[in-house]
Amino acid sequence: MEDSEIFLLKTAHVSQKSVREVEEKIKEFNPDIVAVELDLYRYRAFKKDNIKKRKISLRKILKNPFSSLLHYLLSNVQKKIGRDLGVKPGSEMIKAIEVAKEKNIPVLLIDRDIKITLNRLRSKMGFFEKLKLIKYLIIGSIGVKGKKIDLKEITEDETVDLLINELRNRFPTVAEVLLDERDAYMAHRLLKETKRRQRILGVMGAGHVKGVEKYLKNPESLPSKTKLS
Repeated sequence: MEDSEIFLLKTAHVSQKSVREVEEKIKEFNPDIVAVELDLYRYRAFKKDNIKKRKISLRKILKNPFSSLLHYLLSNVQKKIGRDLGVKPGSEMIKAIEVAKEKNIPVLLIDRDIKITLNRLRSKMGFFEKLKLIKYLIIGSIGVKGKKIDLKEITEDETVDLLINELRNRFPTVAEVLLDERDAYMAHRLLKETKRRQRILGVMGAGHVKGVEKYLKNPESLPSKTKLS
């Protein structure tokens, strides 16, 4: 639709404030569809809240040891931050889905399959870069020299830019695969919906909003979807 409107709501995955904002924005904007930064696997994991209980087969670990370990470490870092702040990771995404269903609004999972993302990361990173990343995740979460990051303000532009720049400086391949490629993938999904929906609400982590907005404003700059999978 030519007059389609897309509103991107930036959130923090471990913020009670974001949970409230998601509910308020859905009621205020009254979208035709709610698009969330989740794939089916992550949605099921967050919904069931049983990530720790999931049994990962030895066969899967041996087949993709780096992807399995990376997924485990990323989940642990996010859960640790969530415990510190008293919020379960992904609460705002689940709230968006729950409120949408209550109001009979369709929900769209727009993120790329996490298995594809981790496999692309594994194939693009060099051996020593992988070791550096794993060591970094084991030691702790990303911090910025000379700047204390308040995780409660993770949706503030200055804070987000600092964290993204730090990630790009330390791990450029990680930034490319986890941020840039997924920004493009989600922009593809949102633009496709504009052909059918008039009012689209996108709920996504603050680190993705600028990248997705860039592609929405300049769709000709989007890489082809086949290059992202």
